[in-house]
Amino acid sequence: VSGNLIGNQLGVGSAEPLFCSPRGRGKQNTQHRQSSIPSNYGNIPSIHLRRDVMDSELVVAAAQISTGIATLLVAIFLATQIVLQRRQLDRAHLDAERELAFSAAVRRDNIVFARLTNSTLETTVVDGMTDLSNLDGHAEINRFQSYMRLIESCLNYDWTLGRDNNELSMFDNQIEVLLSNDSMRKHYQQVGRRNIHHPELRKLMDERYELLAGKPVDVDMNSDTGYKDIRHG
Repeated sequence: VSGNLIGNQLGVGSAEPLFCSPRGRGKQNTQHRQSSIPSNYGNIPSIHLRRDVMDSELVVAAAQISTGIATLLVAIFLATQIVLQRRQLDRAHLDAERELAFSAAVRRDNIVFARLTNSTLETTVVDGMTDLSNLDGHAEINRFQSYMRLIESCLNYDWTLGRDNNELSMFDNQIEVLLSNDSMRKHYQQVGRRNIHHPELRKLMDERYELLAGKPVDVDMNSDTGYKDIRHG
């Protein structure tokens, strides 16, 4: 009672007894300290842990960005290589076409040169172009038809290659020579037309034949004109 009175006089409400045991006072202090610790104290990560996590995320993001940039650079490199290879192929294709065109021109020149340097062949060709009835015997007819077949083969070859970008005016000049007179048109109708393998080229020659002869090419085609392909008897 005296302890309570002294506590009241000092202005302390419900003060503990002045002469309480040290063990009891320590127990009360311990309980007071435990109650001041947050209940989720063990679940809050430390500042260092959060900083490490953020640093790891930055490293992962940087690695992903670096990988993306590397992939983009590889794709650009491969695309560049494809473009370069395509250009090389186009250039090689163009060079091949030029080489074939040059070979065709050389072949035509060789055929004409062989005719000019062989008097027998020259005489046969001139006689046949003038009048087919001038050709005497199977040997001379075969010589003339073989020469014309080579010329027609060159025309086919030029058409296949697209000589002069398939400018029809260039082919018109050659067709004009092959259909220049009645004798040449008769050869085309009975023999030469079979040697023109491209339908478009054959159509072009048929139209020119009709324009020059005044009648379609198939008129009297199967009639016995006394001139036929020597290879077919």
